Amino acid sequence: SSPQSLSDVDLGDTMQKFDFITDLYILNLTHLHAHRNGESCKTVQDFISLETIPRLRTLKVKHMLVTDEFLEKVSNMTLESLNFTGCVFLTFKDTVQQWEEIKVTFAKSYETICFDKCQRCVEYWSSYALFPRHCIAIRINLNNCVKLRNLTVKMGRYISVILSDQIIDGPRYLSSDEMNCKLLLSSSQCYGARLEYLVINIRDVELAIKFLKEINRSKLKHLVLICYEIRCICDVCDISNLFNLDFAALEVLEIDAGGNDLELRDKSTIEVKMKKLETLRINCWCVDDRLIQMITELEMLKHLEMLVKSWDVNYELLWRRLSNLKGPIEKLFVSSDQTISELVRSIEPLNKLKEFYIDGRSIFPLSDSLANRNDDEFQLAKVDPNKQNLVKSRNVVHLKLHTLHIGIDSAYEELIELMLCQDSEAFADIKKLVIFEAPTDSWTRLERIQKLSEISPDLLNNLIENIFETFNQLDVLVFCYKSSRISGEKAHILRKLFSEKCRSFKERCDWSDNCNEERTIFELHK
Repeated sequence: SSPQSLSDVDLGDTMQKFDFITDLYILNLTHLHAHRNGESCKTVQDFISLETIPRLRTLKVKHMLVTDEFLEKVSNMTLESLNFTGCVFLTFKDTVQQWEEIKVTFAKSYETICFDKCQRCVEYWSSYALFPRHCIAIRINLNNCVKLRNLTVKMGRYISVILSDQIIDGPRYLSSDEMNCKLLLSSSQCYGARLEYLVINIRDVELAIKFLKEINRSKLKHLVLICYEIRCICDVCDISNLFNLDFAALEVLEIDAGGNDLELRDKSTIEVKMKKLETLRINCWCVDDRLIQMITELEMLKHLEMLVKSWDVNYELLWRRLSNLKGPIEKLFVSSDQTISELVRSIEPLNKLKEFYIDGRSIFPLSDSLANRNDDEFQLAKVDPNKQNLVKSRNVVHLKLHTLHIGIDSAYEELIELMLCQDSEAFADIKKLVIFEAPTDSWTRLERIQKLSEISPDLLNNLIENIFETFNQLDVLVFCYKSSRISGEKAHILRKLFSEKCRSFKERCDWSDNCNEERTIFELHK
């Protein structure tokens, strides 16, 4: 059922019929800001009664209104996992204080506790209202949680989740934000923890590195370092000291510098101690040559992603470096303005490469020629593989790729033009093609953008036919839509079209960090 119809349903009676439920996921059953429009606001308690589901062990609540009373009640239950994502917390006060605090002590059964990007709201007795200048703190006590293995605390607007001053030595998974320019947890609080997965979100990269120096890193396999503030861009993050630390077990490293530059100021003093590193993901404004050179020397690297947003990057030099990667690289996602031909030449030496990414800038020189075409002429363009503009005397490279990912910002035109390009022959043997909307950033052509979700059924039908004819070895075609851009009616049309164009198709949803929103994914099998 749709969220609109569910909001009128009393789920309490319904849940009594399912008292055997152990896992419950509640999502978007009410509009978070309905009170602004004078609508009635329903909280999680209006939909479920915890007493009716005594076997509940896992509760996930996303984009819902949550009262302090509900939070206190659920903390005392014998749950194993509790997850609040993007929720708005309500406090019932007849006066508004500058700082309010909810104290919660969790029961010993808890293994996972997550507060992810939650917000606050204060309710007067008469009406709901948001007060941005006032803050609320949720102070959580974990002293009883002897089984705790997964702790996530990410701040939202005007809400702070504060940990009591206690030793945290149980978690294997820890995700922590900053508060007042300091990490929520000090290194002394979790020195004894044998962390395997760690997320640090703090503006000061030196504080993050200091924290890493002082904790036990011997078991750490996955590290995510987020070191920027949305309001600040074009600062420089020097991560030289990070690579001087010993990470004996580290397999995955993610560095998100947002709109800041990443650099190694003194590569000569660095002896990289990440012998098991297989995956490296970087998001930044610009990256310096010393860091690129160091990346090429990582001998175990299999998966490299770099989203570099600046126009001023020397992509020719960048790709010259990347073509000499020492690691057995299998997956390469790097933003670029190089032409398809230049990209093909760069990755040809990487003989173990299985997955590759092309973004809209690489199709710039091709699709710019479309500006002179009559729209009617191009509405149902047809690609004839036998009549493509191929130069017979030229040796066409055939890459041994399995999967090609294309991030587009002018959906239909770019894809058709890519298939008309003679260099697309290099991808003729791919088995899987993934198409998604590129994140809107500094290089997106806003005046020409056509969202993937805006392609008409006729054009989409034509596009699918062209794709399967051009890439005749293709087994799977994947379309990734931003969920917010697909109405229920549009989704129904897509399901009908896809079911008619392929042997079978699958539909699922996931969260995209690049787009910072949920995606709806359709997987078509030839």
